Amino acid sequence: MEPGDVIYTPISEVNAPGLRGFLDHWRTLPKTDGFPSHADLDLRVIKRGLPHVHAYDILSSNEFRIRLLGTAMTRLAGGDYTGRVLSVTAEDIRDRRTAMILQAVCAARSPVLTNVYGGVIDGAHFVHLESLWLPFRGEDGAFSRIVEPESPLVEFQDAVPARA
Repeated sequence: MEPGDVIYTPISEVNAPGLRGFLDHWRTLPKTDGFPSHADLDLRVIKRGLPHVHAYDILSSNEFRIRLLGTAMTRLAGGDYTGRVLSVTAEDIRDRRTAMILQAVCAARSPVLTNVYGGVIDGAHFVHLESLWLPFRGEDGAFSRIVEPESPLVEFQDAVPARA
């Protein structure tokens, strides 16, 4: 395993309390064809974790658009990437990895839990990032959106210079 590799973890092993709460909330939402409506999310329940919540629109089985990037990631990434299209064939490794996880959620048609250890996002080193990927119906009533809350306990360290 290399630093930054994505590890798919059984959903029963959600570690972060905030993610467990988000999953519990998702499970209580009314579902049609197995998916709750994005509009049914109760923001009062998930308010504390909103800076760490991202949402993606499904454009095809290989392409996804960032609908919302939480403010915690916006600050870390140095910009708001809302509207950016991610593809499983993207040159950027982060875009490609994210698109591949989104593709896995589409194939599973159920929540997916991922863990990443020892990676770097725009020069900031993180120790552990746990993410929950939840399928939702969009405004059209079809499975067309994925919401990703990340662990609010993400540990970031200051950037260190790269070694030659």
